Amino acid sequence: MNRLELIIYDRVKNNPELKRHIVRLYQRVCSPFPMNRLELFVYNQVRNNPRLKRRIVHLYQWLCGLVPQKSIVGGDNLVVRPGYFVGFHDKIPFSGDNSLLLAHRNLIGNRSVRPGDQTEIGVFSGAGWKSWSSLGRTSAWDWQLGCMLQWRGKAAREIVFNDIVDGVIGSRVITSSGQPVASYRIPVVHVSPDGELASSYCFRRLNRGMPGYGVRIAGDEDAPLHDFRCADPDGFRVFSLEDGKVRFEITLEQIRRIEPEDSMEGAFHYFHHSLFNPSGTRLFFFHRWVDRTHMRWTRMFACNPDGSRLFRFPTHEVVSHVGWIDERRLIAYARTAEQGDGYYIFRDGEPRWERVAGQWFNSDGHPMWSPSGDGFVTDSYPDRFRNQGLYLVDLERNRASRIVRTHLSRAFLDDLQVDLHPRFDRRGRTVCFDSGHLGERALCTVDVRSRVAT
Repeated sequence: MNRLELIIYDRVKNNPELKRHIVRLYQRVCSPFPMNRLELFVYNQVRNNPRLKRRIVHLYQWLCGLVPQKSIVGGDNLVVRPGYFVGFHDKIPFSGDNSLLLAHRNLIGNRSVRPGDQTEIGVFSGAGWKSWSSLGRTSAWDWQLGCMLQWRGKAAREIVFNDIVDGVIGSRVITSSGQPVASYRIPVVHVSPDGELASSYCFRRLNRGMPGYGVRIAGDEDAPLHDFRCADPDGFRVFSLEDGKVRFEITLEQIRRIEPEDSMEGAFHYFHHSLFNPSGTRLFFFHRWVDRTHMRWTRMFACNPDGSRLFRFPTHEVVSHVGWIDERRLIAYARTAEQGDGYYIFRDGEPRWERVAGQWFNSDGHPMWSPSGDGFVTDSYPDRFRNQGLYLVDLERNRASRIVRTHLSRAFLDDLQVDLHPRFDRRGRTVCFDSGHLGERALCTVDVRSRVAT
């Protein structure tokens, strides 16, 4: 017991009935998994009012923050690398042979990214990925997505990332030792598994729609959201990393015409998130818009790299974080009209879905499917005490367990938020995640071989 628990226990230890009620209430509030019933009820009342929801969360976490918390709990063979981070959860930062680990090094401390700020990129190598090698710097990045740093294919010979190229947001290809290979005036989102193609969208529009998820350019934030204009193409594109030519493009105007909804009228539209499937034959992307009440809506589509066989997934209003399971199936945190918010398995090209892990999770997280094929790793956003959990879910055995719990201080709010964003290595034996438990960003790895859900 911590000090607060000991004080309460001493006050009620001679009243068995009162003690039992307090213990039950406290255990319900301190559940290792996401929201309790009261929190879920309040969330459902305010989920369509982003500003009010944020204020309530901040106040609630401030009150619960009076209870002391440990900075980190759990983790086998945990290695913490202060000052480094990877970014988003959807790309594997480990090289194909698991010998190298991509990362960014923080150069600006704990503050919002400003136009022109740089971050360093490089790789960790050696036993436990502890030896750092710098490969360069970029000024086209943010805390949540990084610079889209990723491997070009699995051979670990080339690396792709975003940077300012000829005065615009573009992308570069370098070798694993830092030698330049190519540069393009088109930013990259995700590289196909064979390294030949990449998806792309407008990072300036993305940053206006979701501050902290795009690239900040001087002057962009001066215009009101719904009056924002920029010279960069607004479409979702697939282009060649061999010659830089665009192979497919769909504009915001075109995507809006597909099964239009009332909330789209007068809204601010943008594209977000994209991943190729394991063979590179299909890829998904988000169409998002912010309406005049500042509520955000999302639809998810998939298509072939040439734009053919466009398919809209059967989500309802919300889909947030997604990863491919195999060639046709995806796991996503989403909402359906029939069963509400939760983790779902969708099948590309088919209007059906399966709700999974609902007995453990009723709030958003960042899933990545295990290479072993039996489940996924995910995380949770800061809870009432601003604790974040890292979880392994075994769907075959119907089990889930928390493998790490970290505490995030209130210094990391809004666009400074440090999500764990867990990512498996190539063999499913190690998970790397970002953390703010030290009071600064840190890249962590944890061995999960002995932590199969129990």
